[in-house]
Amino acid sequence: MNRYEWLQKETALIPRKKFFVFEPLPVSCLNEVEAQYGNLPPDYVEFIQKFGRARLFQSTYNTGHKLLVLPPHVQVQTPTENRRKAGDVVRINLGYYTNSGDVWLEWSQGALLYHGAVFVGLTVDRRKAAASFEEWLKISFLACRKLYSKTEWDGIMKPVPPFDEREQAVVAAMPNFSFRKVEVTPARNVRVEIKNNSQLELPHFTVGVRAKNGMEGAVALRTGGILPGMTRIIEEDLYRGCMDPHSVELFRLPVPDPEDRPYYAEFRDRL
Repeated sequence: MNRYEWLQKETALIPRKKFFVFEPLPVSCLNEVEAQYGNLPPDYVEFIQKFGRARLFQSTYNTGHKLLVLPPHVQVQTPTENRRKAGDVVRINLGYYTNSGDVWLEWSQGALLYHGAVFVGLTVDRRKAAASFEEWLKISFLACRKLYSKTEWDGIMKPVPPFDEREQAVVAAMPNFSFRKVEVTPARNVRVEIKNNSQLELPHFTVGVRAKNGMEGAVALRTGGILPGMTRIIEEDLYRGCMDPHSVELFRLPVPDPEDRPYYAEFRDRL
């Protein structure tokens, strides 16, 4: 019996390669946890062996996904008052759903608690989401589908058109823009030096932004007026409210393909 045949059928309906993303994982990602905490639930193990890391339901607003299945990650919780006598509870994280946060199993004194039930939410305000991983995945999958309007879903079900001639020129120019973080201003903005080594002026150039804690995002730097061969320093607010500008790191994003069109100001804006 193919436990996840329903998932394969659902994902095959979408004519896009980034809406549902599966990344194979080595068996060792399971072995290390199982060696210490015993067998993980067979429905979760089968998923990881068949699909690996899964990123499901890409957002229409950014490149993130609403539903994640991840390799097991262990976190020791401070025991709650009613479990102090039972000992510390180990939380084995399995994934994430946008509307409820992390999802995990609980383990203590040599066994999974509650027959492998899945929990979601915050440690201090957790709730049982499902009796099993498979049940949680089905419930979350259906809930994710409902997060899209009819107009959004109709668009998702259509193949993405290829880049036109102008968009191809933008894609060719992007790798020829160089950038580096220069300094942080007293107002906690970041000054960035940009050099246009391409043959094209772009209104924006999108770069990745990474905080010290691993949090990532992207920002469209304003590059209008930076003609081919020119270098200029610009000033930007790079997630100032949630990232420390002094430790923030800029990095180059992969060259976009047509599915990435909505997330790059280079394609939306014209000079």
